Amino acid sequence: MRLMRVFVVLLILLSIISMTMQALFSTKEVYYTPIHIQLPWYESVYSPSAIALKVSVNGGIGMVTIRDIELNETLIFENIYHTKIFSFVFPHPGTFEISVSENSTGSFVVVLSPIEVGFPRSNWNSHLMILSFSAFILAILLWRETK
Repeated sequence: MRLMRVFVVLLILLSIISMTMQALFSTKEVYYTPIHIQLPWYESVYSPSAIALKVSVNGGIGMVTIRDIELNETLIFENIYHTKIFSFVFPHPGTFEISVSENSTGSFVVVLSPIEVGFPRSNWNSHLMILSFSAFILAILLWRETK
């Protein structure tokens, strides 16, 4: 019984520490260098968490695509005429591909500026569920010990 209590308390502490680290993660800690894309080519970008971004594309005329490499799905198409600024969200931590279509003209510079950094809602929900379940089990173990 004592070992079970120690395990549950450790699980609670780990959940609290993990949630605290996620809450303290800020936009100042995430920096993306400007991405220079020549035709027809692509560049990959790693995102350490879910991030809302301001995307600024400067350069030629054409179509810029942002694709999720891990899920193999296209997230956004944007037609660019020299300069365009739009908002976008990397939905989860991982690697994303920014590419320029083959029929585009000129080279492109893509600048990603973080607006808000956070973790996916499913991550927070799983932490809260584990924390609640662990607290419930700990309460039952302490209650049984008093009887």
